[in-house]
Amino acid sequence: MFSRWTQENFFKYLIANFDFDRMVEYGIEQVDQKRTIPNPDYKTSAYQLKKAREKKSRLEARVFQQVKDMDAICVGDLEKNMIKCGPLIEKITGYNDEIKHLLENRKNQPSRISIAEMPHEQRYNKLKQESKKLKNAIIMLVYRAESALFNILSEFYKSNEQEGRMILKEIFTSDADMIPDYENKTLTIKLHSLSTPRANQAVKELCSFLNLTETCFPFTNLRLIYKTVAL
Repeated sequence: MFSRWTQENFFKYLIANFDFDRMVEYGIEQVDQKRTIPNPDYKTSAYQLKKAREKKSRLEARVFQQVKDMDAICVGDLEKNMIKCGPLIEKITGYNDEIKHLLENRKNQPSRISIAEMPHEQRYNKLKQESKKLKNAIIMLVYRAESALFNILSEFYKSNEQEGRMILKEIFTSDADMIPDYENKTLTIKLHSLSTPRANQAVKELCSFLNLTETCFPFTNLRLIYKTVAL
């Protein structure tokens, strides 16, 4: 159960902060026509049958109650009460016929059909997914990277649980300068000042930690150096 909660929180965060469920392209593609699904006509017949049985049961309950009350009345009034039950019994008989007809109708229908057997105008299609899968894979990688920075930030920022991700978002959306130095094979990332002094202090510590990793910019031999202009 804890693992399930972790997964749900993970996707909830992605939807709220990374626009995870956004469409990246519009269009539809055909579903496998051999795939089987519940027969819509069978489901409709089953629903109608259920409703007819419910209505019949309610009427039978009313007749039963009236017959039960007859025990306490005199014989002279018995005939009058039986006449009152007549319309209810008539309706019950009508529902019996309807139920019999619905059972026969459902019997002649398969419970599952292939998509190819559906009427053309009712056949299911699905939204195009290939580009969305690529986008979602990138988003999940970005989230993992953010989470790694969040865990690092907790070592030198006391309010990390409450404010850590907000600081990281501010870093990601703030201006920065990229200064390549091909002679010394470095790429300096100079971050601009954030909104609060304590956030700037946390960024300084984070930059120092990341510089120790001596990471190179992808597909280059330029070593990344992180700095902040904040005092």
